[in-house]
Amino acid sequence: MKKIFFGSFIIGFLSLCYEIIATKIFFAYFSENSQSVAIIISIFLLGLSIGAFLYGKYNKKINLYQDFFFYSNIFCGFYFYIILSNSNLALYFFKILNELSYLGILKISLSIVYLLIPTIFLGFYFPFFLTQISKLYKKNNLNEKLSLLYFFDLIGSVIGSLITGFLFIPFFGIKKTLIILFIIHLLISILFL
Repeated sequence: MKKIFFGSFIIGFLSLCYEIIATKIFFAYFSENSQSVAIIISIFLLGLSIGAFLYGKYNKKINLYQDFFFYSNIFCGFYFYIILSNSNLALYFFKILNELSYLGILKISLSIVYLLIPTIFLGFYFPFFLTQISKLYKKNNLNEKLSLLYFFDLIGSVIGSLITGFLFIPFFGIKKTLIILFIIHLLISILFL
């Protein structure tokens, strides 16, 4: 059970780390910071909601939960590393789109393509943990355990955003931070095997 709460904490932590990194990168692409923040938050919430919906719809077809968690987590960490550490490619496309200022919708579309896939995978994990807790507790203290799960997810998110903004990025830079986050993905995946 502690493993599930720890996993929820780590996934919340990783989610906000990526959100902070993506926001920092996207500040360079949009002429106004509020646009960047609005787009990143919207894409993350859209991806999380789609992931939660898909997990709820197809979780009965996923027989090997640990394998699913392992491979999807590795994919998510790898995708974020590849996409966010190669921000120069996105910068190139955004500079072209900046010259075509009337095509702002293309900038938003490129942002969605850039971030939606890994955020959908991040959206799988909270329902995954809910399923695990529900199986363990059935009706015995289930509400208390579900509230505790949500608590750990949100505390992980708060700590992830603060550590990324005030420690990881200033001291390690974006690429090294992404390597650290990928290692965390790998370790949490191994824990759930």
